[in-house]
Amino acid sequence: MKLGDFADLTTAQSYIEVVDTKQVGSGQARGYFVNTNKLWLRLRNIQTDLSNPFYSIADTIIATALDAGSYFGMDVNKPDGIANRMALALLVSQGILTQTESDGFIAKTLSTTKPFENSTLVQFNQSKGIYTEKEVVAFTQGKDIKITLIEAIPENCIANTWDSEVGFEPENFGKVVHLKTGINTYKLKTNTKKADGSLFVRIPLESFNFTVELI
Repeated sequence: MKLGDFADLTTAQSYIEVVDTKQVGSGQARGYFVNTNKLWLRLRNIQTDLSNPFYSIADTIIATALDAGSYFGMDVNKPDGIANRMALALLVSQGILTQTESDGFIAKTLSTTKPFENSTLVQFNQSKGIYTEKEVVAFTQGKDIKITLIEAIPENCIANTWDSEVGFEPENFGKVVHLKTGINTYKLKTNTKKADGSLFVRIPLESFNFTVELI
C-alpha cells in the first residue's frame, strides 16, 4: 500500500501492515519458550538427558535461543526454515509441543507496523495530487509574487509555481517559498525567470483561501 491509495488521512494513519520476516529472533524465541506453558522447562528437561532421542533438537533450540545474535530461520523455501519447521512438527507428533504452541512460535515471524502513522496532511495531499492553485494574473518577467494567506496554514509546507501553456502539460516553474503555520504574507521571488504560459501558485491544501499578486 502507498499513502495515496487511501481515501483519507485517518485511515492511512491507522492502517496496520503485517510483514513476514521469515525468522524468529533469539530473544523473541527465548521469551516465547519461557512464558508459554513451561516450554523452556520441558526443553531443559530433555537437554539434560543425553539418552533422550530429542536431545539434539532441544539442545539446538536452547543454544540458539541463548545466542543474542542468532535466530531461527523459518522460510519454507530455505534449508534452515525447512529443517526448523520439520523439527517443530516432530516435537508436536511426539507430544512434546502442542500444535497451538508450534503455531504460536511460527507466528512470531510476523511483525506489525503502521507505516503511515506519522504521515501529515500535506504529505497525504501531495500523494493524492490535492492542492489549491491561484493564477498570477498578467505575470510579468522580473516581477515577484506576493502571497497573502486568508486562513491559517495548519502545518509547514511549500508553495510552488507552475507554468501552464496552452497545448502542453503544466510544468513546474521551479520557484518556491516555504510557508509556516498560521496566517502570514510571503514574497515568492521569481529571479527574472520567464513563463511561457500562465503562471499559477499551488499550495498543497484542499480549498485553501489565499491570494496572489505581482509586486
